Amino acid sequence: MDKFNRDKFSDARKSNLYYPFACRNEWELALWLLHSGLSMKAIDAFLSLPILLSLSFSTARDLCGCAELLPSGPHWHSTEIKLSHPTKHLVLLYWHDALECIAWIFNHPSFRDQLDLIPERLYTSDAKLCRVYTEWMTGDEA
Repeated sequence: MDKFNRDKFSDARKSNLYYPFACRNEWELALWLLHSGLSMKAIDAFLSLPILLSLSFSTARDLCGCAELLPSGPHWHSTEIKLSHPTKHLVLLYWHDALECIAWIFNHPSFRDQLDLIPERLYTSDAKLCRVYTEWMTGDEA
């Protein structure tokens, strides 16, 4: 959380989780446009439609600028695996740092209301005779 709070836009994200976008709907539209495979010209044509006047970005260039302000996801790392037998190609292991992945999940707007951090015990009745285990957070290890 310290790393997240050191981000220069952390204050803006306290009041608007989807900053630099105005709201979740605008963020979802931006995400769709960025992953659509449309050219910059096609995105500009789409954004010039009169119905889209209230967006915080009006061109593909503005959209890309907003996207660059978003926190980045986990970075890929690679490690060469040295084998005792010769191979035709290098053997590389690609991996993510687990702590970076956890930080990304905690900071991602889609998971804001989906993370359960408090362990609980569930029972079939108020008498608490039969315990129910539905997920990890309902178990004793949690």
